[in-house]
Amino acid sequence: ALDLRSQAYQANKQAGKAVKDLIKLVRSDTDHWNSRFRLAFAYMEAGNYKASKREYTGLLKVYPNSIEGLTGRGEAHLRSGEYKEAVVDYTQAIKCDPDRSASMHYKRGLAYAKLGDKKRAADDIALSKKMGYDPKEF
Repeated sequence: ALDLRSQAYQANKQAGKAVKDLIKLVRSDTDHWNSRFRLAFAYMEAGNYKASKREYTGLLKVYPNSIEGLTGRGEAHLRSGEYKEAVVDYTQAIKCDPDRSASMHYKRGLAYAKLGDKKRAADDIALSKKMGYDPKEF
């Protein structure tokens, strides 16, 4: 019941309510990938980047090469202004799955731009577009 209700809250953009149910689910099974991922995502939607990063880090302890975990934590770092950390997570995600890396290159390019590295930013964003990524579609 908690799982279904949390899904309904997330579908209705009520991240704060989803977080409460997802916390209970994660506490009952700390290694359950889907619940922990959804909790991390709900925290991010609610604007609680610190908690989101904590949950993504917990997910990565169990599944260290999780693309979703790395890109999610990278996004939390990016949104909270921790650009060097975002670059590290996106770089690791790109190494883990280069075939699915177009959006990761784009977001890493944004982080490079915030760090003032215009060359790397331009290279990553150009590569993401060459790979077919259009940020307007996401």
